[in-house]
Parts: sequence; C-alpha cells; structure tokens
Amino acid sequence: MTIEVEFIDAETGKFSSKKVEEPPISFFDAVRSEQWTDRQIETFIDRLNISADAKANLASFAKVTLKVGREVVRIGRKILDVLFSFLRNFPGIAFGAIFAVVISTLLSAIPLLGAVLGPVAATLLIAFGGYVDLKNPAFSARLDAFVEELRPLAD
Repeated sequence: MTIEVEFIDAETGKFSSKKVEEPPISFFDAVRSEQWTDRQIETFIDRLNISADAKANLASFAKVTLKVGREVVRIGRKILDVLFSFLRNFPGIAFGAIFAVVISTLLSAIPLLGAVLGPVAATLLIAFGGYVDLKNPAFSARLDAFVEELRPLAD
C-alpha cells in the first residue's frame, strides 16, 4: 500500500508530495525516538561558538517537517538529535565534520529528503564543513543504521 509524503520544497518554497510505500511501524518509532529534549537542543545551539546566522539556520533546520500519511515527522529535529548524540559518543570528531557527513549521506541515500533539506543543508555544510575519518567502525555503523531508519522515504 502506498501513502503520500507531503513537504515544502526548500528550493521552490512550493508544496509538494510524493507517493511511497507505507513505512513500517519501526520507521515511525525510529523518527519519534529522541535522546535530547527540545530544550537541550535549543541550549546546545545557543552555546555553540558560531555566528547568530548559523544558529538561526540550525534552529530553522530543527523545524523541518514531513507529513507521512497522517503523521507529521519532525525530520530536522530528528537529524539534530542524532547529530548531537554522535557528539556525545564521538567527542573527538568536530561538530562540522559530523554534520557534513550526516547530511551528505542522507541527501545521497534518500532522494526525497534532498528536495526538502538540500538548500538549507547546503548553507549549513558550507558553514560547518569539515573532514571525518569514517574508518571508525562504531561511527560508521551508527550512521548506516540512521540512514536505514529513514530509507522508507526513498521509495
């Protein structure tokens, strides 16, 4: 059975939709799960040593949503939740490097997210770009697991 995913195309600002195979319940469980509260994310962003514009872009990124069937998915919020969890678990890797890798991996693996997040991510990737050593097996495994959680949107 297919369902409709609705979103605002970040490039055009217009409402768009796409039909995908209905995601399994595990998809919704994964995107609903949170390790950080909204307040913790806001505080973390406020404490970053970056420009006010970059902080505003991150706050906007956290508000990106998709409507998957009848459910609103806070996809930007989920990505920041995973990002900040990476920072907790991999403190030696710079914020910008992790952000660049997470977003570029998602955008290349899940075409629908690319249309929604691409323009916002491009700005943030320029601001936070960096390099990460993907040879760390724990980091790679967690990143791959996150991409797999969101794969139902790729149909």
